[in-house]
Amino acid sequence: MKKLTEIKQNSNKFINPKMDDIKFVRRLMKENSEALGFIPLSALEKAYDESRLLVYSENNERIGYLLFGPIKNGKDVTIWQICVNEKKRKMGFGKKLFNQFHKLAIETGAKGIRLRCADDLPANYFWKSLSFKLISTISSKSRRRKLNIYYLTLA
Repeated sequence: MKKLTEIKQNSNKFINPKMDDIKFVRRLMKENSEALGFIPLSALEKAYDESRLLVYSENNERIGYLLFGPIKNGKDVTIWQICVNEKKRKMGFGKKLFNQFHKLAIETGAKGIRLRCADDLPANYFWKSLSFKLISTISSKSRRRKLNIYYLTLA
């Protein structure tokens, strides 16, 4: 897989995260633990080493991240987590993160994008707004809630 490189867009940028960014991701995960599943530090470090972690920064402030599974030509890729600082939500940062990931997935030859989202979260509206289709709902094994499974076919 090709390495992510710094991409500048005006004063905004997507950065290939440094190890310090993992601290940011862990803090945001902890602050949003009711919405996000647990990801062990070792999995975060592996994702970092394999360039599978996008961190969005604006004016030297980290705003959000998107963590995803391996992208393989002709296969589906899974979004593990996306999270934006609560004070910065509904300002388009989640969409910017997703659009950068979407571009990478297409360039790398992914067939589609899968993800799970708890059915009681407002994020369901976000995924639907990005043209994801709800393909099924399952019961969570670790939490007492239902998970919606979404899919987006890549052209």
